[in-house]
Amino acid sequence: MKRILSLVLALAMILSLAACASKSEAARAADEQITAIGEVTLDSGDAIAAAEAAVAALSEDDLKGLEGQQALTDARAAYDMLVAEEEARIAEEQRVAAVKEIEAAISAIGSPVTIDALEAVNTARDLYDKAAADVQSDVSNLAVLEAAEAELAVLKEAAISQLVSTFYADEDKVDKITWYYPSAWKWYDANTWAADKRCFVLPYLGSQNGQTWMRLVYNYAAYDWVFFEKVTIATDANRYTASFSYWDVVRDNGGGRVWEYIDVAVNDSDLEMLRDIANSSEAIIRFEGDDYSYDYTVTDADKTAITETVQLYELMK
Repeated sequence: MKRILSLVLALAMILSLAACASKSEAARAADEQITAIGEVTLDSGDAIAAAEAAVAALSEDDLKGLEGQQALTDARAAYDMLVAEEEARIAEEQRVAAVKEIEAAISAIGSPVTIDALEAVNTARDLYDKAAADVQSDVSNLAVLEAAEAELAVLKEAAISQLVSTFYADEDKVDKITWYYPSAWKWYDANTWAADKRCFVLPYLGSQNGQTWMRLVYNYAAYDWVFFEKVTIATDANRYTASFSYWDVVRDNGGGRVWEYIDVAVNDSDLEMLRDIANSSEAIIRFEGDDYSYDYTVTDADKTAITETVQLYELMK
């Protein structure tokens, strides 16, 4: 019996040695990469991915000698859990930060609410509306924003009425558009504005179905043609340029005078330019053609008109 047991043990040892001897270099290298992973942390991603790539490259015969397959599977599971936990932690930090940002924006509105709080209210509302539902639900002072909006609506209506009373309103009954022109804009009659009287760069507003937009007219008027295709505006600290197609500029003459103008939509950069003109101590407008140019200095009355038009736009938009 002892002889038989000895033979069995000897055979087992021979088979084990044969198995070890049959382990390929590729399998041994893959096992070494798995072992090198060590304790799994958030920094283990590259090592796990490298070990997985090494295992994926093994042949079926190589895989028979691989010892660390389960260890690699466990390492991947542990790493994915750590990553998920870290992503959840970061997401929560960002959510809390977003809540605090909105609450701070609402607090910045101040009390009592005045018409000057319009920008602060709009900023807070924009932040809130763009936030995710789980952020919105945690904003503790939403009621303050809603109350400020209600107060501001009353103040805006009063401010709009006061400003509009100084504007010339031209109603287009066909298209249902009301055009608002500042008082500095001169008219011959209800249908004809005085383009030939003087140079100016002035904005005006259009309003239809609760939507308000701004347009801008560059107007040159004198005794000689300039045939302008470019306008340069120099304020105290900045220079702005606008270029146009020759054929987009309206040109006419009469009574010994000429006038040239173009009417364009106002974009954000134009709006900043208008604010700069209105706030500058001196703003010079140059109308430039291929051969001629003409400079004029923006009057205080036009600066006031620009300021009031921008204010009305901000209130109505």
